[in-house]
Amino acid sequence: MSKLAQVYANVVGVKLPAKPPAFPVNYYPAPEKYITLQAGASDKARVYDYYNLVIMLIAPILKQHNIDIINIGGKDDPAIFGTIDYRGKTSIHQASYLIENALLHFGSDSCWSHMAGIKKV
Repeated sequence: MSKLAQVYANVVGVKLPAKPPAFPVNYYPAPEKYITLQAGASDKARVYDYYNLVIMLIAPILKQHNIDIINIGGKDDPAIFGTIDYRGKTSIHQASYLIENALLHFGSDSCWSHMAGIKKV
């Protein structure tokens, strides 16, 4: 279980289950090694404006290790240069699958970032 979930549970006095809930299984085609990025947010104050610059800096290193970047989220989320564009093309279950099998997820404070914090057992 994520550290954040444990903190919340301690504050409200709830005991968390020993095994975290499983992500829904719903396959979506993806490269062998990849990270996920979600650049948008419903609250525009949470949107980071420099993802294109970040990707430009890290892409050469990722390419050396054959790691792709998948951009997930809503169809209106920002397009990020150099990523595989799955914005608005996945269901909740499919995006969950992609996040669960990614080497890393980064993005704005959103449900996807919270889902990435749940570890598989």
